[in-house]
Amino acid sequence: MSQDMIDYLYKKATLVARKYYRIYKNIYLLESIDCKDLEQEASITVFEVINNKEYKGKSEEDILKITNQAIRFKLNTIRNTVQKHKEIFMENMEETITDNFFPQNKSKYDLSELKGYIDDKEYNILHKKLIEGKTYREIAKELKISFQAVAKSYNKIVKKLKKLSNRENWNIEGAI
Repeated sequence: MSQDMIDYLYKKATLVARKYYRIYKNIYLLESIDCKDLEQEASITVFEVINNKEYKGKSEEDILKITNQAIRFKLNTIRNTVQKHKEIFMENMEETITDNFFPQNKSKYDLSELKGYIDDKEYNILHKKLIEGKTYREIAKELKISFQAVAKSYNKIVKKLKKLSNRENWNIEGAI
């Protein structure tokens, strides 16, 4: 394989890594993975392919295809791992948030007073979470949205109610 081809593979690897980072930046940042990390992983993949005895004697065109597939596989694996970590984190945080912000006796809530402060969608999520005791996944399934969207909405509602409680001089310590 020519040195020009090797240089081209490394350059292409860097471009692919940058593209992946640009598209999935928010996901990678969850694990503090930056563009340089992805470029490094892509370069390592190129190195592994061009030094693999199994690929000796293959045409440059074949090596290019193999390298592209290997880089994409590697970067997708990293992205999927980060997403899986995020899901596990969100599931663990769900219980922590509920336990920390809301008392265990859910039946004593009267959420009807909040209707003037939160919209119907927010009220619905809050009611399902606090009164019905459903998980993010159960709520997501009912509303036909992702559990991440439910978690994000729920956290937004909690922040909103905290802000309102300060402004309205509500005493909601231990509740939110």
